[in-house]
Amino acid sequence: MNNGEKGTTAEAAKIQLRIPESTDEGSKLNVEMIKGEVTYAPPAEETFISTYSMKPLSVEVEAALKIEADPILIGEPAALKVMDQEGQPVSGAEVFASIDGNEEPITLGKTEGDGSLVVDSITDDIKKITLYSVKDGRYSFKVDTQTYPALVEKDEMKNVISSTTDDPYKSKTFTWMSSPLGKEETPIIQYARKKDYDKKGDKGLLTAKGSWSNEVFTGELDVTKNGIARVNQVTVEKLKQDTTYVYRVGNGENWSDMQEFTTLKRDNQFEFAVLGDTQSPSDLSLFDQILSNINEQDPAFMIHVGDLVDESSKFKQWDDVLGVMSQYDKIRTTNLVAALGNHEYMGDNDAGIAKAILGSPENGPDADIGGTYSVDYHNMHISVLGFTSDSKVLDQQLEWLKQDMESSDKPWKILVTHKPPYYTNPFGGNEIMKEKLPPVADELGIDIVFSGHDHAYGRTKKLKEGKEDENGTVYVVAGTTGKKHYDAVADEKFEYVNMENIAVYMSAKVDKDTITFITKTSDGDVIDEFSVVNEEY
Repeated sequence: MNNGEKGTTAEAAKIQLRIPESTDEGSKLNVEMIKGEVTYAPPAEETFISTYSMKPLSVEVEAALKIEADPILIGEPAALKVMDQEGQPVSGAEVFASIDGNEEPITLGKTEGDGSLVVDSITDDIKKITLYSVKDGRYSFKVDTQTYPALVEKDEMKNVISSTTDDPYKSKTFTWMSSPLGKEETPIIQYARKKDYDKKGDKGLLTAKGSWSNEVFTGELDVTKNGIARVNQVTVEKLKQDTTYVYRVGNGENWSDMQEFTTLKRDNQFEFAVLGDTQSPSDLSLFDQILSNINEQDPAFMIHVGDLVDESSKFKQWDDVLGVMSQYDKIRTTNLVAALGNHEYMGDNDAGIAKAILGSPENGPDADIGGTYSVDYHNMHISVLGFTSDSKVLDQQLEWLKQDMESSDKPWKILVTHKPPYYTNPFGGNEIMKEKLPPVADELGIDIVFSGHDHAYGRTKKLKEGKEDENGTVYVVAGTTGKKHYDAVADEKFEYVNMENIAVYMSAKVDKDTITFITKTSDGDVIDEFSVVNEEY
């Protein structure tokens, strides 16, 4: 059974057979291979099931050949590769393609000495494609894919946002989208102090280079809506604090419009905003209104607790939500401290798309690079735990959290998670967080935990060991900035829970040892106001 490759993957398959523990001469095993899957058909006698007990048996099935295809971009040649079971390149293997379900395959050619085949005959239009390879009577399994259009125009630089950095006073990170077509140009930011640019113009511009990745969006059932966009990230360093700069993003040929940002000033008095789950793909009007309100303020940074989108593998959702953010001059340049929610993993198992777009620091544990990290703002240390439903991964995150918090000398200790340990939605599946996180928060003396997931705003009393304690932690469920709601439930641990289906956001003012929070609706109505005092001061 080595003539195939299971389903549409390029990996060895694990097939389960149910084999009778005992057989006699009248029993027959009918085993056949259908597209790499092994199925067992019992005898027709009705008494078979009651006569024989069954036990599972794992059988490893490998393809003789394995075909790999880079995402096929319309307008660029398609790069294919054929390897054997040991991963060695296979030369002279013929590659076939079935187009749009057509049963009659076409030949694309034979592989070169390094096992590669480059073709441009299938990259003229959007189509479903099934690929397989053959050599000397040996086969690969079929691989289903499609041709992808570029989702961003060649001269377009769009969806510019500012990610948080390790040093927000002297550095600035931007991410943006551009076309995957054309030259593989290194992304560039040109920048200058505004006063220098006013004197020298373009001659005063400095250059910073970054990195990029072509992200493939495959979440739409309508394949014409899937495609590829290039996500770019550049960090500008050695900036002066409390200074206004001009900048533009591009690739050396095409540029965005010239914009401005101002670096932060070291001060124990500052503001920030906290945003709950957005996850509102069909209607972002409330999120838009909330960002419009925040744009009139001057926050040092914004916290988003995760689920910025509903399905990460759908380009339109990212395009819409980032388009709303990047249209506001201050929002576009305000550092975003973003947590990954479970919907950042929707359709994207490793959240690679979200990690590329959000561009968060990579100073966290190996178990969650780019999702779990920390950053300092003024007198505040903020740790972020990315979403996980895996107890072992959470254990590693919490071990990292202990080391991270204990190594900081900042008096304010803030934690951001997606799933809350104390929750307003009892059906949110948060028991793992409730069990594991509060003891760590107690041990570390964390002041505030901001979470999301439940889509209903609430805040607890100061809690330690699950009971009210003036030296305990305040746990905040940030609610929603969109239109998706869950019915809220409150217990004795909560000081306040909002029961209305409304979108909210939080504005925070830090004054050394006190943070004052005002929670407002998208219309600007105040629903909650409270302060947290840091006893360490």
